[in-house]
Amino acid sequence: MLIFKSLSSKNYRFFFAGQAFSNLGNMMKQVAVGWLVYRITGSALLLGLVSFSREISAFLFSTVAGVLADRYNKHRLLMACQSIVAVNAAILALLTLFDWISFQALLVLEILFGLVSGLEMPSRHAFVNDLVEDKNYLTNAIALNSSLFNTARILGPALAGVLIPLIGEGYCFLIYALASFSVVAFFAGIDYRPDFEKNAGQAI
Repeated sequence: MLIFKSLSSKNYRFFFAGQAFSNLGNMMKQVAVGWLVYRITGSALLLGLVSFSREISAFLFSTVAGVLADRYNKHRLLMACQSIVAVNAAILALLTLFDWISFQALLVLEILFGLVSGLEMPSRHAFVNDLVEDKNYLTNAIALNSSLFNTARILGPALAGVLIPLIGEGYCFLIYALASFSVVAFFAGIDYRPDFEKNAGQAI
C-alpha cells in the first residue's frame, strides 16, 4: 500500500516499530503517573506540579538539545536516551510495586524523564530524514510518524484506563519499562552511519 511506502526502508521500519512501543507506552504511563500522584497525595495541586515539572524540564533542555543532535551521532544519542528512559521506568515500577514510592521520589523521576525527553526529541525528529533512503518517501515517513503519535494519544490513555483498575499503576509502569527496553532493541537493529563518519571513512 502506498500509505506505507516509507516502510520499504529497513532502518525506518525498525525506527517506526520502536516509536510505536515508545509512544503508546509513554501515553499510558502519563495517565498512570497522574493516577498514582492523586492516590498517594489527594492533591490536585501536586498532580499539576508533577506534570508541569516534567514538561518544563523537557522544554528547557530541548533548547540546547538541538546543538547536541547536530554535533553527535543521533543513533547513539537516541539509544542512550531510550536506555535511561527504560531504567527510569523500571525504577518507578519497582518502587510502586513494593510500595516504596513517595511523592518526592516520583517528582525526581519525572523531572529526569523530562530532561531525557527534551534531549531526545530533536534527535528523534531529525533522525527520520537520515533513515529514509528514498527521499521521495520522506513526506510519507513524517506523516506516518505524526499518525503514530496521534494514535498513541488515543489508545495509550484508554489502555491505562483499562489496566490501572485491573493490575494497578506499578504493573503499568513495568509494561512501559519492558516496552522501553524493546525500543532499545529495535533501535539496535538500525544500521546507521552519520555523514561525518562516512566522509571520514572516504578520506581514509
